[in-house]
Amino acid sequence: MLQYSTNLNLSALPELDQKKDPLVYAELLRLRSSLRLLQSALDTYTGALSTETAYRNQTAPTSSIRVQNISRIYAEATEIIAYGAAVNIYNSAGLKCRNANATAAGKLCRTFCNNSAGAVSGDFVELIILGVLPIVGAIPGQDYYMSITSGIISATPPVVAGNVVQRIGFGLDANSIWFNPSLEWYVI
Repeated sequence: MLQYSTNLNLSALPELDQKKDPLVYAELLRLRSSLRLLQSALDTYTGALSTETAYRNQTAPTSSIRVQNISRIYAEATEIIAYGAAVNIYNSAGLKCRNANATAAGKLCRTFCNNSAGAVSGDFVELIILGVLPIVGAIPGQDYYMSITSGIISATPPVVAGNVVQRIGFGLDANSIWFNPSLEWYVI
């Protein structure tokens, strides 16, 4: 997963001889440190960079919702979840996530997994609520649905009695869909 930052391209230390003018050197060092702090705060506020994997277990769901980052949240996985999988969010002593599945109304699709390596039970998963989801072989304009296979997105809706039909997006091009799970669904 590529991430972009507001990189200022400043070296760590000023390009000035510290011995020639120590006061100017010290001021430039303070200025660079201030700019780096400002850059970091801007990246965090705009969502240019996601929370470091090591700190996701400390990131409350409400603190990850930021301007330009309003569709990204973190939740603890309670099973193996693959990258790009349709994910259900639920409560079990806090916000948890698992694979969405059309065989049960209690496992509606709300997000997709954005961890490049997927996740195992206990991992904190980066979840995207709305956005572009890479799917090779997508058909532009085609509707996509939650599948009866856990975590899978399908071009055909379920047809068996008792299954849930939930539209979760549409094809943008041959490599991606617009992921926007519908809040309206029905049981066959």
